[in-house]
Amino acid sequence: MSTLEYVLSCPRTIEEIQKAAQRKQCHDIAKTQSCTEPENFKYHCVLNSFKNATVEVCAPEIISQGMYVYLPTIYRYLNIE
Repeated sequence: MSTLEYVLSCPRTIEEIQKAAQRKQCHDIAKTQSCTEPENFKYHCVLNSFKNATVEVCAPEIISQGMYVYLPTIYRYLNIE
């Protein structure tokens, strides 16, 4: 089940992030997916690889120290490049 969705912008507050994660049902999908532990399956809103569109997706948690997160493994898995 793909949760990929192109959006105009990402949530800006914790409340908006929580609402988006609920809308995408990331918590429910986390229980049935098999790519990581359920607690590590999270909502993400990131730029695509061309940096010309914003995408929302439920996917394994990514820890980044930079401003932008690039998800090449997830992109290949979801085929969004």
